[in-house]
Amino acid sequence: MTGSVVTFAQMPEEGPEFLAYLEKTGDIWARAFKDDAVTPRFEPLPLGEFVARFGDHAEMQPRFKVLIGFREDILHPVIYTFDDTESGTLAPVIQEDGTEDPVMRKTIGGMKVQRRVVARSESPVVGYTWGRLDAEGILRESKIYFVYGHVQRRPDFVKWAKKLLAHARKCSPERVPLFRANCSTRATKQVTEACGRGLKVMCA
Repeated sequence: MTGSVVTFAQMPEEGPEFLAYLEKTGDIWARAFKDDAVTPRFEPLPLGEFVARFGDHAEMQPRFKVLIGFREDILHPVIYTFDDTESGTLAPVIQEDGTEDPVMRKTIGGMKVQRRVVARSESPVVGYTWGRLDAEGILRESKIYFVYGHVQRRPDFVKWAKKLLAHARKCSPERVPLFRANCSTRATKQVTEACGRGLKVMCA
């Protein structure tokens, strides 16, 4: 499944300005990333109202992660349902040679639940992460993206989504190194100046 993404670093105080731009592009609504698609904990709202009500919520720190889109698309997305286990214990997976798999883990016990999330590859929505400073004072990357999938049938959405990503690129013409990584990321001029004073930027 193909898509398009812009990952960039912006200062915390630049986030509201970026969100204000998104809000001006139409009747834009938001819902929390990975929230229950049928009975969400965070009520889907117009983008500005959503930010005002939930932007400082503990679960939205240090990365404010939302899905945004036109009103009907946010209120009535395509839903993906799957079975999951919660409150279980993670145990190592034993390989054929008797050693533990270094990555894989299996869940033991817990309660079986059914998850209902927005099917991002089939719904015309844009994912946006507003990275802010974490507890250690490290700036987390921001990201804006969408998945082509079935939304190619919606040229109005694709045109709008590409406009948002183009704006993100325009706002972040610089590059700064990523902390604990051998690569760099796009950045705003303010981030570049702050990095010169010692600010560290970490992957989203």
